[in-house]
Amino acid sequence: MARTVVWNKQPVSFLIRALKWISADSVLQAERIEQEIIRAVNSIPDNPEKYPPDRFRRANTGNFRAFEVVF
Repeated sequence: MARTVVWNKQPVSFLIRALKWISADSVLQAERIEQEIIRAVNSIPDNPEKYPPDRFRRANTGNFRAFEVVF
């Protein structure tokens, strides 16, 4: 069964705001960060257990994962 990554409105909004803030200093860096985040997110369906379950989500059965992209 193919899995999909679902983005809620809040993380999308946060990502857009962060990229706009970064692009004020460097458009190139903002594009680089955006590409790295998209690459990481697109790799999740290939190996969904690559990242640990979201420990801050209540009653998480393992369906919700959390990860950070560090530069």
